[in-house]
Amino acid sequence: IKFLNAQSIAPIEIHRQLCRVYGPNVMSKQMVRRWCRQFSAGRQSVHDEKRSGRPSIITDDLVELVSR
Repeated sequence: IKFLNAQSIAPIEIHRQLCRVYGPNVMSKQMVRRWCRQFSAGRQSVHDEKRSGRPSIITDDLVELVSR
């Protein structure tokens, strides 16, 4: 998203490309628009920011178990 947004590709086209590559279960159009706005406003990080709420139950052990 960051790369395509830097090339001035419209968020709707970025979403179409994501769907073409990854299938229909990618993030929503609204979320792509939100990320594009944030990158255009100067955001550099591509990682989600920490936030309060329910903690993740995913651990390195669980990831390894699923990867087998």
